[in-house]
Amino acid sequence: MRIYLFLILIIASVFTPLWAQRGEYEKPVRVGVFSFEPINFIDPQGGVQGLYPDLLRSMVEEEGWSIEFVPGTWAQGLERLQANEIDLVTTIAHTPERAKVMDFNHEAVVSIWGQVFLRPGSKVEKILDLEGLKVAITERDISGQNFLKTIAGLGVNCEIIRYPRHDDVFLALKNKEVDAGVTPNYFGLRHFSEYGVVPSSIQFSPFSIYFATRKGQFAHLLEHIDEHLSAWKADKNSYYYQRLNYWMGGENFEKKIIPLWIWVCLGVVALTALVLFFASMAFKVQVRKATAERRSRERDYRRLVQSVNNIILRVDTQGKIQFINRYGLEFFGFDKHEIIGKSVLETIIPEQDVDGRDIQQVIKDVLCDPDDFENIENENICKDGQRVYIQWCNQAEYDEEGNIVGVFSVGADISERKRVEAELRAKEEKFRTLFEHVTDYALVLQQQDTELVIVDLSKSACRLHGYQREELLGQPLRLISPQSSSGDDSRQVLLRAGQTLKSVVMHQRKDGSTFPVEAVVRQIEVDGELYFFSIERDLTEQERAENERSELEKSLQQKYKMEAIGTLAGGIAHDFNNILAIILGNTQMLKRKLSEEDGNGVKLERILTAANRGKHLVDQVLAFSRRQEQSLQPLLLAELVIDTFDLLRASIPRTVHLETKVAPGCDELKVRADATQIQQVLLNLCNNAVFAMQEKGTITIELEKIDLPVDELFVASQLAAGEYLQLSVTDTGGGIRAENIEKIFDPFYTTKEIGQGTGLGLAVVHGIVQGHQGVVRVHSQRGEGSRFEICLPLTHAPIRHLVEDAGPLPTGSERILFVDDEEDITLWADELLKQQGFNPVCYTDSEDALERFQKDPQAFDMLITDQSMPILSGQELIAKVRELRSDIPVILCSGFSSLVSTALVEQQGINKFFHKPYREEELLLAIRKCLDFSAENPHLDQPQPS
Repeated sequence: MRIYLFLILIIASVFTPLWAQRGEYEKPVRVGVFSFEPINFIDPQGGVQGLYPDLLRSMVEEEGWSIEFVPGTWAQGLERLQANEIDLVTTIAHTPERAKVMDFNHEAVVSIWGQVFLRPGSKVEKILDLEGLKVAITERDISGQNFLKTIAGLGVNCEIIRYPRHDDVFLALKNKEVDAGVTPNYFGLRHFSEYGVVPSSIQFSPFSIYFATRKGQFAHLLEHIDEHLSAWKADKNSYYYQRLNYWMGGENFEKKIIPLWIWVCLGVVALTALVLFFASMAFKVQVRKATAERRSRERDYRRLVQSVNNIILRVDTQGKIQFINRYGLEFFGFDKHEIIGKSVLETIIPEQDVDGRDIQQVIKDVLCDPDDFENIENENICKDGQRVYIQWCNQAEYDEEGNIVGVFSVGADISERKRVEAELRAKEEKFRTLFEHVTDYALVLQQQDTELVIVDLSKSACRLHGYQREELLGQPLRLISPQSSSGDDSRQVLLRAGQTLKSVVMHQRKDGSTFPVEAVVRQIEVDGELYFFSIERDLTEQERAENERSELEKSLQQKYKMEAIGTLAGGIAHDFNNILAIILGNTQMLKRKLSEEDGNGVKLERILTAANRGKHLVDQVLAFSRRQEQSLQPLLLAELVIDTFDLLRASIPRTVHLETKVAPGCDELKVRADATQIQQVLLNLCNNAVFAMQEKGTITIELEKIDLPVDELFVASQLAAGEYLQLSVTDTGGGIRAENIEKIFDPFYTTKEIGQGTGLGLAVVHGIVQGHQGVVRVHSQRGEGSRFEICLPLTHAPIRHLVEDAGPLPTGSERILFVDDEEDITLWADELLKQQGFNPVCYTDSEDALERFQKDPQAFDMLITDQSMPILSGQELIAKVRELRSDIPVILCSGFSSLVSTALVEQQGINKFFHKPYREEELLLAIRKCLDFSAENPHLDQPQPS
């Protein structure tokens, strides 16, 4: 036994110097560890155990350097690292603050997160189910602190109970002191079965842990650690995954007592190994020498890679970056820890380039088969978002079995070259755009013998003429421009003298149709040959626009003319209606006083007839000028046409045949219209037709549903396109002269002789139809008759049926304040009201009337006032009267005012509104109704039904 021990001592003494030279580090690497089971901890025998120590021991075996574990607390480990008392710390998370004083490896060792554990049978499935429950956490534990932040962010309220250790948390859960417990997952998954608890699916706040060294030291040590971790993680059966499964809960590790006989056997084996080792040391020395040379070459290679002005990149088959040189980091603007281990698709490759190409798919193709993409150019993206173009030279890396394990790439920045190429393309595209895509088109011509031949032309020229490009190249110009001269005429002489010529010619399409063209021609010289360069513009749209503009100008002129006449008509209507009111009122009063045998009654009836004709004439003037208020109500136009037919049949000579045609379905269609005015339109059109046919022929009235497109409505009106009812009147007369069609709607224009008409008929039609939001169209040919079409928009509004009350001529005894600036009207009203028993007080001055009312507002039962009066208008007088007495009934009268309408007076609470001239029975009936309504509703201030 002594001999054996002696031999062991001799061998150890011989080989100890050799062992001291192993590895890259002459001294052991000092590693700070602290109790963080099962990541790293001190066992009861004082040994360092856990995932980190096992991984470091495996690395030591392969690298040939040694380690020395320095136990302590977490805080002591950080202090010792900065004091240079240790070289490496374990189990540390990366933060920006720590990165200022430490260097970290890039491959995370493991990720840790908090997890909630429960008793078997618990119904808690998600974190919101913990509301109101007792939850145990470990004092000052990061997982417990993260749990508190998580439930605070979600608004979950729990009763938190703190314990000093993770074991105490599980024990409290087991003893039913709490409903749930929170621990780090690595502890809970290893020990939950010991306490009879179960893990839940509630996990939160993961973070990764790394190795770290002091800033600027042991960079190669971290690189070696990353190489081992990367290789291990690529193999699911590696030592890393075996120890991870063992320490993180996959297996239960047990301390085993090794028998003495095993130690004896191990001693024999060790002695044998030492003997064999002695025999092989010479070989190992040679291997070590070769390894040193290899590492020297690797360092030279690294220096070369780091110093070149190209991007050098190595990625695995998943696109994760394994290496990038210093130039590449600076070029893309990343730090090493920001890019190593990350995918190129998440860092330097955008989803699409500026042209919309899917670059990420291209890179995926490269990773699948690098040999097919040995040289590629693509867009890349820097950290700051800048787009750059890189030309990549790719080479596949293979393992011993010939499988692709990664791609080695060298990249050169070609952004400037791409920019210059883009500028050149843009200039070329700009020229091509000018030639191909401008509104005008281009022709390049050359004189060949006696013909001008087309040698080039733009796409727009082909499209406009209806030819393919091949059909026109080499063809004579006269194919598309029959007017062009093929000889050496005076125009070509001027062109050869350097002049630019402009002309308008007719071109011909392939289908034979022609269109006007403005051509600007100039002679050019290219490579010593002379050509004629012609820029030509299609004038079709321009001519159409000019025609539309002309039609629109005519329409505007008609509009302004009608507005001017309307303004004049409004002024005339006011005074004329006042005059007619005086004539009608006094004539009616005088006629009632005569006996039936008195012969003057006939004369008075003639005066009434003339006054009513004057009223009708004023209504016509207001109608064509659209100054007359309309009562538009939904009505069945077919019924109105049938009702009007009988009226027309009675007034039209028997020598004229009258017929109506109502299209199927039109008898149920409605329009918004004033029935009286539409009848007036039909009467005027039919009377004109009778005159045009000289009382012999056929008049056809038709009703049909049509669709009007925008192009038919644009010039004539600004109405919306859609469904309309068309009422047409067609005659078999001599037609209308073309030069007269534009004038037929002018007021007072007529071709009739003096005494045969006023010229207001068609002007009234035009005004009424426009007031109904419709349009009038005229079709006429000399010798073939005329057709007038009235188009009115359809409506779906329901029809209201109104029933008028009838009653005897009323009387009364109430006191009425009557105001009108026409003295003759006040005299008539005073006499009329007194005859019927009323007590009128009449004024021609509205201010005097107001002053009288102010003295005693209760002295009057009604106010009747004219609208247009000096100083105070009728509406202003009513407003001031209503301020003194809001319940007094009011009647407003007007010869004509653009400021008054039926809708407006209803809004103002005026009981009744009259247009002058009015008949005396109408006025008396309205007075009686207003007084009776007011008596029944003493506090109601609103218009009453008529």
